[in-house]
Amino acid sequence: MWKNRAGYALAVAALAALVWLFGRPFLVCALVLAAGLPLVQLALLKRDAGAVSLSVRPGGREGEALLLCFEVENGRALHAARSIYLDLAMNNLLLGEETHRRVMLTLSDGANRFSCPIVPPGCGEIVISCRETGLCDLLHLFRERVAPFDEVRTVIYPRPVQLELTLSRDAVGETGDSGLTRSRKGTDASEMFDIRSYVPGDDIRSIHWKLSGKTDELIVRQASDRTHYDLVILPDFGRKQGGRDIAAGELTRCVALVIELSRRLVRRGVPLCVALPGPGGGMELFGFKSVRELEQSIPRWLSIKLPEQAGRMMQLFRMEHLENRFTRMVTVSAGAPETGLRALANDIGVLSLTVTKDVSEPRAVLLNGVENIEIPAEGDAKIKILC
Repeated sequence: MWKNRAGYALAVAALAALVWLFGRPFLVCALVLAAGLPLVQLALLKRDAGAVSLSVRPGGREGEALLLCFEVENGRALHAARSIYLDLAMNNLLLGEETHRRVMLTLSDGANRFSCPIVPPGCGEIVISCRETGLCDLLHLFRERVAPFDEVRTVIYPRPVQLELTLSRDAVGETGDSGLTRSRKGTDASEMFDIRSYVPGDDIRSIHWKLSGKTDELIVRQASDRTHYDLVILPDFGRKQGGRDIAAGELTRCVALVIELSRRLVRRGVPLCVALPGPGGGMELFGFKSVRELEQSIPRWLSIKLPEQAGRMMQLFRMEHLENRFTRMVTVSAGAPETGLRALANDIGVLSLTVTKDVSEPRAVLLNGVENIEIPAEGDAKIKILC
């Protein structure tokens, strides 16, 4: 802006020199107008100044432009203001990244409404705030600050993945000779599926006191579920893996994979739990038996900040001995597959999914006795999963 002021001052000085040299009346009038115009512009610009509001579409898709709609709220048409500048901050709560963008928009015909398309940084809940806002006059000599808008939140959903899901007999229950589905470990306390040793965190009401007295150790009952087994999806990726930063494309692909896999399973009638980072650095389990429950929870998932380091969720899973609660687990990781799954596979069925930029097509490999499916971070290749 100082360049515009310097240029205008030179123009006025040149006009003053012409008046001094020639003294023509029209030159005198032009000099008076040129000297008085900035003062008039400044007065009208202060009158135009008001609050700026922002509205945004409630949701969008990763990679697509998001339309921001601004309005200068001053109750009247704008007279001197011909452009508005905004210093925007966009904070992605999921990825923990903040980007800044300076925007200069031109106002036409005194209108006080305008729009601006932007491409948000990745998927997740985006918080859009304004660090500084101001109006500029036609000649860009003055800038009048106005009250910035309140922060606005919107959810950007990840790009969908092409997923072909096949359910194993374990997923739908194994039918016996009588035609009835066999009992599996679950939450029906009226039926006992199995017994095992007590671990910290078990419900004291599940202790088998009579059998515990005979064995000199605490034994607990495992409840049964006569229709299905319990499946858990464990997103075990983070923004870093060891000393390497994980690319945003790999992270967003992992998020899309977790969401789409959950959708396919629930639509096929398979109840499941998704283990996500909880408050205070812990773990929180989200259980779903219907598509409606799942869809209502996805915006909340996209607002939970990913762990700093990969492997944190697996540590919490083992610390809480959750392998005793579920019969099958699907882990999703980024960059490199989760290590140490073989020992866990002795207690629970494990399927490992790894999103990596090192492959161009999905492929299944056996990793320490555990099936691992490597999935490309980019592309539209169909991913086939037997769960």
